[in-house]
Amino acid sequence: MVPEAVMFTVRGLPRAQPRPRFFGRRVVSTTGPASRWREAVRRAASEAGRAAGGMPWLEGPVSVDMRFTFPTPKAERWGQPHTVKPDLDNLAKLVLDAMAEARLVAKDQRVAGGTWSKAWGVRGELVITIRPAGAMAEMMAAVRSAPVPGWMVEAAAAELASGWPIGKEKPRHEGGV
Repeated sequence: MVPEAVMFTVRGLPRAQPRPRFFGRRVVSTTGPASRWREAVRRAASEAGRAAGGMPWLEGPVSVDMRFTFPTPKAERWGQPHTVKPDLDNLAKLVLDAMAEARLVAKDQRVAGGTWSKAWGVRGELVITIRPAGAMAEMMAAVRSAPVPGWMVEAAAAELASGWPIGKEKPRHEGGV
């Protein structure tokens, strides 16, 4: 049976994708803590991909939910929205790039939806859930409710992920490239 989601957690203080800084005509790197966070996300994504095994739906459109938690000692803030820097879009960009580097998702432009949030909490962490999006999600839901052998589910998911219309024969190339 094809798993319906991949979920993993990265512990640590979430960092945003740094913007290049210009001084005169020179670009100065600002990647210190961000590069360490990116590597931690990449490692966790790679491990999650290995643990999940072959999931052809990760090649197609996906929905990515991200929950960033920032540490604070003030218990009354836990669970409250985090409304200070870093910006949510910059946090997400670093994570999507790291997941693409880890080859957990084919490319970050395959992300077609999802929810992103940031809040205060006991410790810094990121929780990520990746699910199939669009037609792939609908097909997987329909197949789960029908008594179909697992190999058929996986074959249909692979065909849908390939981007070729289901049931339409792919052109054959004979003699040459």
